[in-house]
Amino acid sequence: MKKLLFMFVLLVFLSLNCGVVFAQQLQRPVIAVTPFNVISGISPVEAETLMALFFTRMHNSSAFTVLDRNAISRAIEEQTFDWARQLQVEWIVRGELRRFGDNILLTITITQAITQQIIAARDIAIEVIESQQTINQLDGLVRQIVVDIYSQPRPR
Repeated sequence: MKKLLFMFVLLVFLSLNCGVVFAQQLQRPVIAVTPFNVISGISPVEAETLMALFFTRMHNSSAFTVLDRNAISRAIEEQTFDWARQLQVEWIVRGELRRFGDNILLTITITQAITQQIIAARDIAIEVIESQQTINQLDGLVRQIVVDIYSQPRPR
């Protein structure tokens, strides 16, 4: 009986301690999605629509904690030099939009906030903005971003 009780206490102790370490490892990275930079040939409505769609897809991903777009915009507008540190951002996702023939080219770069090192850049060509195909393309882009970020060591 004492062996059984000892085993039970040991099992509970290990599961609690391992659970804390496991939970710490599962904390979702904090992501800031900055407003898209419009390079050429995109109307403000198209740009805002794509930005909102992309932000929604990022936010709906359970892989990240995505900060509020308005908070990021305010911090950037105030030209706060270290806004990423102040908001405890680990990764910055920046987007650029440009007309590419009949398509809109969305270029995404993922930057480690502390070092400002770009870890990945991705492009997708979008034909029609408000279509299921665009949603699927953005979902695929978000999946690629998840892989890009989770394949990197966590910033400290």
